[in-house]
Amino acid sequence: MELDQSDHEDAPIIVHCSAGLGRTGCFIALCIGCEQLEKEGMVDVLKIVSRMRLDRGGMVQSNEQYEFIHHVLAAYPLNKKTVNVNHPHLPVM
Repeated sequence: MELDQSDHEDAPIIVHCSAGLGRTGCFIALCIGCEQLEKEGMVDVLKIVSRMRLDRGGMVQSNEQYEFIHHVLAAYPLNKKTVNVNHPHLPVM
């Protein structure tokens, strides 16, 4: 993974894996889900993924990736900006 830090906080973010669907979809869904959790206190993963697929079909390619999104968002703390990677319900991908 590469990170290119921009000086502009409002600059668009580019995310891409080999096909631009599976891992990219997971990352984007997690970003949207975390933002939704912080703003609304709840998240609708199915709605997020369905909306993403309207823009690019095939985003989040497998059941395992979909489950991973659920697990990460369930472990996402609302009062911090980090996730405990040793959380017992967070699978290794």
